[in-house]
Amino acid sequence: MKKVIFTILTIIAICNSVNAQSVYVSIENWGVPNTYLHDGKIKYESNSGETVFNTSVKFKRYDGSTQVKAQAIYVLAANGSETAISDSIFVTTSDFTQSTGTYWSKEFAKTAKLQPNNKAGVVKLKWRYWDTYSGTTPKWSSYYYASKTYQTVLYSGIIPGPDGRVPIYELYAQSVYDHVYSPDPDAQSQWPGWLNHGAVFRAYYTQEAGSIPIYMFYAESIKDHVYSPDPNAQSQWPGWVNHGPAFYAYTTQVAGSVPVYVFYAESIKDHVYSTNPNAQSQWPGWVNYGVAFYAFPNLN
Repeated sequence: MKKVIFTILTIIAICNSVNAQSVYVSIENWGVPNTYLHDGKIKYESNSGETVFNTSVKFKRYDGSTQVKAQAIYVLAANGSETAISDSIFVTTSDFTQSTGTYWSKEFAKTAKLQPNNKAGVVKLKWRYWDTYSGTTPKWSSYYYASKTYQTVLYSGIIPGPDGRVPIYELYAQSVYDHVYSPDPDAQSQWPGWLNHGAVFRAYYTQEAGSIPIYMFYAESIKDHVYSPDPNAQSQWPGWVNHGPAFYAYTTQVAGSVPVYVFYAESIKDHVYSTNPNAQSQWPGWVNYGVAFYAFPNLN
């Protein structure tokens, strides 16, 4: 009797193993289309609202494959947590169109959305299959066919070079004796009466490895801007307000970088930044207060 039961169980196991057939699917031509990328990174236009972009993938199904699912996953760089940012791409047998005698293919595109709080990290596209033979409640397979990671980057028409650096322009308003430093070459168009004096150094527009934010502080009472790597600098300066990062640079010198000095004129309550340590010799009444941060020289 035991032998009969063992034989029956063996037959059932063989049948189940046949049903749980292997999945033979290759995934190619997949990722985020170039129209949504800037220097290989997913670009978003602002810090508010959703950023919508498309993902695309081409499946090739070979004989013996089952149904397939794929999904775009957002990965928060800070802690590695994952959140789905697109609907699943569910590919069934009927979706495939035969292209050769050995495989069938199908291309799909799916919309993904980055939420405002999901923009300081990376997007990881994980294409994975869904085995319909795994039980009454289908589950994701733990095996990923492919994975591709994209960083996110703020994009507002300011185009960094291949090294991620942008020129930092000096803007000046004679009416209030104030200098402002910005990566936006057209910033003065938003501020009537301001003049663009041209680029004075280069820095990073988005944070790169080893760089830190250089914050812009403003004191309305004296109409003056100051730039500092200390996010809490205003606590030492009553009446100053932190307006957030203006660009990214270094507090210690790295290869290719140069010191950026800060000069101050008490008579007009104004700060100026320059890579020339002797700039005050051209500006009577200005005092060199030392290195504010390290950035990169302009390209000639």
